[in-house]
Amino acid sequence: MHDHACHASWEAPIVQTSIDALRLSVVRARKAQNLRQQDLADLANVSCRFLSDLENGKATVELHKVLQVLHTLGLELQVVSRTPLGKTS
Repeated sequence: MHDHACHASWEAPIVQTSIDALRLSVVRARKAQNLRQQDLADLANVSCRFLSDLENGKATVELHKVLQVLHTLGLELQVVSRTPLGKTS
């Protein structure tokens, strides 16, 4: 119980930054391709509600659907280590 409260207080800003970067990338790519939300939702086989949630930064969107949207837009998600493997701070 105590770990959960501590975990939420230090990780929230880091997660928000990543969500903002992701959502902005989706919005910019969609607009650059002159697609309405409904157009992209149809092409990516997701609901318009899901796409709206993604573009508004909802933290609990489903990853497989996010990947569908990114693929449809010609984008990809990369995971990069903040520290070299095997090193500790």
